[in-house]
Amino acid sequence: DEKQKEFGRIGEEVGAKFKLERRFKSMGNSGAAGRVGDERRSLSEKKQALLRQIREENPQTSVPKC
Repeated sequence: DEKQKEFGRIGEEVGAKFKLERRFKSMGNSGAAGRVGDERRSLSEKKQALLRQIREENPQTSVPKC
């Protein structure tokens, strides 16, 4: 249950980072967009690892879409 909550929180954070990255790109600040993009990709990898861990522990578990 705690891992599912963390999965959802990370999903929301990935979405927020994506919006922020697009905003920086549209403003012409590619350096900041690159840093935020790197953070977003790192969080996405963490989210996928957590998903694998949740499914290994209980394959029947339904993970909410974030």
